[in-house]
Amino acid sequence: MGATTKTKWDDSTVSDLFVAYDDHVEDLLGYQPLIAEMLRRLGGDIRVLDYGCGGAKVTRRMLDAGIARVSGVDLSPDMIEKAKALGLPGPEFARVESGRVPHEDESFDAAIICFVLINIDSKAEIAAILKEIHRVLKPGGQLFVLDSNPRVTGVRFKTFQSGEAGIKYADGALRKVTLQVPGVAEPFVIHDRHWSQATYVDLIREAGFLGPSIYELTADAIAAEARERLTISERTHPPFLRLTAQKPETGAET
Repeated sequence: MGATTKTKWDDSTVSDLFVAYDDHVEDLLGYQPLIAEMLRRLGGDIRVLDYGCGGAKVTRRMLDAGIARVSGVDLSPDMIEKAKALGLPGPEFARVESGRVPHEDESFDAAIICFVLINIDSKAEIAAILKEIHRVLKPGGQLFVLDSNPRVTGVRFKTFQSGEAGIKYADGALRKVTLQVPGVAEPFVIHDRHWSQATYVDLIREAGFLGPSIYELTADAIAAEARERLTISERTHPPFLRLTAQKPETGAET
């Protein structure tokens, strides 16, 4: 059982709908806590790589929060064009080609990967991405990963449902996701890959990072006025998995 068709992210219709999706649940329980943690750990005078930047929704949020420099990269030329079209002051956007991030070794203080690894087809590909990010991070640099929580599938949240109720997903299985796009009557259906929490941890460590620390937030962790925008599901289930890891300082053991 389960999905059998991959999402075509280079399809302009798909990318348009994804950009139009109202991601306030992801913002309140994912992006805002991630950016706050980054600021606590590193301060704002840093350079951050947004790997899989898409239409630059998270890039914009980081800049608004006071992060000094952000560079976005993505596999999709359509997404890169959408990011550039925002006209944000400062960030640069470029394609990842042949698996290589177009930046020098040890040139970033931090890197984020938001809702990207769930779109990667194999552990080997994820490992290659993490190794490449390890390459461009400075010693002591921080890695922040945010994805759908693999331990919470089939739960209907306010604007999305990841996975179908009653199905137990194996590592690498395709998983149906429905998104409610404002002004669009029919749900926007995409498909991502299911990766267990243990797989995230193992692959991050195998890439040479220390940690990771694991966070699974529910709505009870945020301000009461923000909770009013959510439903009971966000209070009883943590919709997202966040992991934070560190590249060892020069000469440190991994």
